[in-house]
Amino acid sequence: MCVKMKYYLSWGGGVNSTSLIACHILKLLKIPIDDLTIIFCDTGAETAETYKYINSVIPILKKLGYRIVILDPKNKPEFYRKHIQGYFLPEFLFLKKWILYPRVKVCQYEWKTIPIRYFMKKDSGAAGFYKRNCRHLLSIASDEQHRAIKKDKQFFKYPLIDLDIDRSKGQDLIKAAGLPQAHKTGCFFCPLQPQKSLFEVLRRHPLYLNQIEQLERSCNDTFTSIPKYFYNKMPIRKYYEYLYAKDALGWKIRKKLPLQPEPIIV
Repeated sequence: MCVKMKYYLSWGGGVNSTSLIACHILKLLKIPIDDLTIIFCDTGAETAETYKYINSVIPILKKLGYRIVILDPKNKPEFYRKHIQGYFLPEFLFLKKWILYPRVKVCQYEWKTIPIRYFMKKDSGAAGFYKRNCRHLLSIASDEQHRAIKKDKQFFKYPLIDLDIDRSKGQDLIKAAGLPQAHKTGCFFCPLQPQKSLFEVLRRHPLYLNQIEQLERSCNDTFTSIPKYFYNKMPIRKYYEYLYAKDALGWKIRKKLPLQPEPIIV
């Protein structure tokens, strides 16, 4: 009996994952459209620009005949582990008094990896044997091959690496496919993002700074002698002031500077 292969594409709204969709639109991926499912996992912590972009692209993809699935712990709790069900990432961190650290990617695992895995198991109808007739398409570009998972090479597929498509080529493909130009995505408080990226996000959205500050206060509202912060072992407002000072000097300095707050942040 021939088992029909199903393909699941993880889409975050960024350049690489959108360029992977563009590859399929432009027929660079030889996968029947009926066998492909595009999955967006909503952490509840994406930037406003990401949500706007996702909402603008989904109607285009649906018109082309693509199947789009949006997973989140409130509307699709059955695809999340019990302690995550009903909680977006910021809510969970606030209630559990957790701080995210760069070396511990619990957010990616719990709000993206696990729900996609559970969805594939149910959607494929193969349960514990889903890896036999499912393929997970990951959008790692050719200029970042070190991020590719070394194990389960039959299950995880990296079309951008196979097609030698880097970020720059990906942007060209997005344009050629008739999709709006994508941008870098990620949770607004991600401790892994570069300093410039964090600074731009907080400058555009002052409310995010207040939310991060509330998360830090909730984490430190316990009987602990060690303060917990998202960035560089300092409160977010002081860290933002430091980034503001670096930006004023063109990001050329490495040493710590006298902190000068930005007037628009109150």
